[in-house]
Amino acid sequence: LWMEDAKPLVGEHPEIQFSSVSKRFGSLWANREISFDVHRREIHAIVGENGAGKSTLMKLLCGHFEPDGGSVALRGREVRLHSPRQAGEAGLGLVSQHPHLFPQLTTLENVIAGHAPGVLRLLGPTAARVRGEALCSHFGFELPLDQRAGELAFAHRQQIEILRVLYRDASVLVLDEPTSLLAPPEIER
Repeated sequence: LWMEDAKPLVGEHPEIQFSSVSKRFGSLWANREISFDVHRREIHAIVGENGAGKSTLMKLLCGHFEPDGGSVALRGREVRLHSPRQAGEAGLGLVSQHPHLFPQLTTLENVIAGHAPGVLRLLGPTAARVRGEALCSHFGFELPLDQRAGELAFAHRQQIEILRVLYRDASVLVLDEPTSLLAPPEIER
């Protein structure tokens, strides 16, 4: 919990609610009857050894997999997210351990890639740049928006992934070990 006043208001629904969520791959249980709530302004850490099902649980939340049992609710409404795009539209953003970038595209092009169809045409390149620069400034990212992603250090590539989610106004940021391959100063930043 990062703020003392982060306790939910009476009657406020959790931002996320897992109720007996299970996922199997063949005979292997990746997750079995997982239940927990996440309220606004809370930070949760899911901790466990390799193979414990942490990434699977995050992918269930973000539309990469569908649960075999149980339910997931967002803001009090049960949802079945069939794709990462649906999860993004619901305000969920996943930043995975390994960046998924187009190395031949610039930082800015990677940030807006996959955004609502025609977003660059609707907003215009100047508005997209202004928004990207404002987010970089707000979060302390020193990203060269015109440089190709494939030319950047790994830490900058990870920042592009985070910026992409923030650009889409995600209300829930799901981080799947985004610092595991970073040096200590980069982790602190």
